[in-house]
Amino acid sequence: MVVLDNLREGVLKPDLYDPAINPVYADLLRHYGVHHLLACMVHGFRYFGGVTESLLTDRMKTVLLDQKGGELHFNQKFLQFAAYYGFVPRVCRPYRPETKGKIESTIRFVKQNFWPGIAFASLADLNQQAHAWMEKVNHQVHATTREVPTNACLRNGCGSLTSSPITTPAI
Repeated sequence: MVVLDNLREGVLKPDLYDPAINPVYADLLRHYGVHHLLACMVHGFRYFGGVTESLLTDRMKTVLLDQKGGELHFNQKFLQFAAYYGFVPRVCRPYRPETKGKIESTIRFVKQNFWPGIAFASLADLNQQAHAWMEKVNHQVHATTREVPTNACLRNGCGSLTSSPITTPAI
């Protein structure tokens, strides 16, 4: 999660992010807490049409409270959410730029390709523009790979998704 002029960008993506082969999803928010994060994840699950087997996130307090030794202490609401949707929660390893880079590359892609010069009248307008941009980016032929990211993702098995309906849990 990154602060963008007092807004926050919630990004959900497959584990190995490369904009050439993986579609991107983002929700932009004014406030951020565990309920906001979970709502963004539900929106992302709906957008992608399912839930991945595992979900890699940053080490934010809304997900991970602390780590003692090798034991991770997850936020209980996040764990209940993961159990409800049936995914294994994963967090970036500390002091490992390889995993942190997977998260940051998505944020950098959105900031460099969507954010510059954007003008919006309201948060709803901003999100509408972001979602229209995602549809364009996720369904156009990528200049380097000459493939549509959503097609490349399916072909490369970038994440198996459940096919069960996405409902909102009471957490």
